[in-house]
Amino acid sequence: MFPIITKKLKQIIRDDNFWILKQRNFTLAQYKELLDVEKNDKFDSFVDPNFVELLSLEVSIQSQISYNRREDYFSLIEKYLVGKIEIYEFESKFTKMENEYIEIANKILQDFEELEVFKLADCIEEFSDLILDISELWFGYYEPEGQLENQFSKAVKNCYAQLQNIS
Repeated sequence: MFPIITKKLKQIIRDDNFWILKQRNFTLAQYKELLDVEKNDKFDSFVDPNFVELLSLEVSIQSQISYNRREDYFSLIEKYLVGKIEIYEFESKFTKMENEYIEIANKILQDFEELEVFKLADCIEEFSDLILDISELWFGYYEPEGQLENQFSKAVKNCYAQLQNIS
């Protein structure tokens, strides 16, 4: 259900009411309507407002799940920053956590009763952006002319400090 979310995709989505649950009343009936449109392949393109609205909801739910489990992120990041785990284990566990949260969000999106009462925190956009920043750091680390591990570690530390200020 979830595509791989990149900063560029998030920016495109955000440009048109990315955090729809927070910015307006999004009803379960609207969500079901969007699912019907999707089921019948009636989206004209990736810029179709209905597609953007549906994707926005799905990403918002996943972002909230991540935010709800922020202590798990903090613990993992701290283990990496103090040297208890190596960069490869950090990446593996971080990616595994992200995938677990996507699965949880997908289950919520299937459970209309739970979805109807689901609430978003005010700061999930900023939190989600910083988690995405950490995810994207690996791309730079693994490139042939990529950053050194100490540069990677400093970038993670910077994101972590910002994450702690949000929570």
